Amino acid sequence: SDVCSSDLYDQRQETLAKLMSATVTGMMAGQWFGGLAVETLGWRSAFGLLSCLFLTASGLLYFKTTALRQAAVLNSEGSYWQAALGSLKLLSIPRVRWVLSVTAIEGALAFGTLAFVPSQLVQHLGLSASVAGGLMALYGIGGLVYSQLAKRWLGWLGERGLVQLGSSLVALGLLLLAWTHHMVLGGAGCLLAGLGFYMLHNTLQTQATQMVPEARGSAVTLFACMLFFGQSTGVLIAAQSVDRGWMDWTFSCAAAGMVVLGRVISPRVKAKPCSD
Repeated sequence: SDVCSSDLYDQRQETLAKLMSATVTGMMAGQWFGGLAVETLGWRSAFGLLSCLFLTASGLLYFKTTALRQAAVLNSEGSYWQAALGSLKLLSIPRVRWVLSVTAIEGALAFGTLAFVPSQLVQHLGLSASVAGGLMALYGIGGLVYSQLAKRWLGWLGERGLVQLGSSLVALGLLLLAWTHHMVLGGAGCLLAGLGFYMLHNTLQTQATQMVPEARGSAVTLFACMLFFGQSTGVLIAAQSVDRGWMDWTFSCAAAGMVVLGRVISPRVKAKPCSD
């Protein structure tokens, strides 16, 4: 990863950060709407409405990508099974295994706790579900701040600096959410966790685009798969602590894990941006 590729590697992180702006905006709206919908519509109606929105989005994507699908069929040289086996062969590359492993751990630590932040805010601060959802939107605002300043962050810190600072900010945010009982500090925890997570995640995402340049699409697909696998595993593990009243310690353990993860990842990425 210390060698710059010929396809403007350093601009890729900035481009991915801009794409992330739309994702973060949707997440912010979703966090607020989720709390509001549960209070006004009930959780069953809220899920039903979300299902309709997903069906609408999938339908639009299906019709908008018709030409791309037809071109893919014409250019295909093998079956879906052959393509899947080709993707699995990428796992024989050490760099791929390393990036996918740390991505799964990142997903487990960050998203495993993220799912329970609103309930943590409700229990610690006595907020309503809608207010907790609105406060949770600060997580997304942290991501937006990073996405708008990604080029400057990269220039100041380099990828190693982004990983180290990002993991530390997530840890600090989780500790605030675990032990604070003040609304301002809880909001600060959400903001710092969001800013730090996207510093770290955007760097890993950029690494994923370069780990197998000749099979970039398959590599990024595996990256997304491992992120969501880690996310679901983290939520499953963290959920065990809810009924036992261990969420404070679960957040604290996740914070410690993020610090360790940052120290593990940092030496394996570029120390500073390449010159254009």
